[in-house]
Amino acid sequence: GREKGRRRRRCRCRYHQHLSPPSPQNAPTLTITAHPGPQNVEMMLDRQELLGSLEAKTSDLQEMAGIVRQKARRLRRWHLMNQVKWGVAIGTLVTASVAIPIAVIAAA
Repeated sequence: GREKGRRRRRCRCRYHQHLSPPSPQNAPTLTITAHPGPQNVEMMLDRQELLGSLEAKTSDLQEMAGIVRQKARRLRRWHLMNQVKWGVAIGTLVTASVAIPIAVIAAA
């Protein structure tokens, strides 16, 4: 445990300095303008347009990922069934090639 009287050392990294409350001498100032300028409105509209295009690309990408996942599942099943089919065929051939000579020898 922690000893009494020992203080915890504060981290001085940029992340934790940002989380600590601002001191009065470097407190942030907030300036409020009555009306946004036409340049700001233009920037906001451009940003909204970019966000809309990004959202469309994201939904397309999600749809394509679903299709890829579906095709991968189908391919995996096909390979598994192909493996089973060949395993049964080769197993049957091996069993027959061993069982027939044994049956012939036993009958003789």
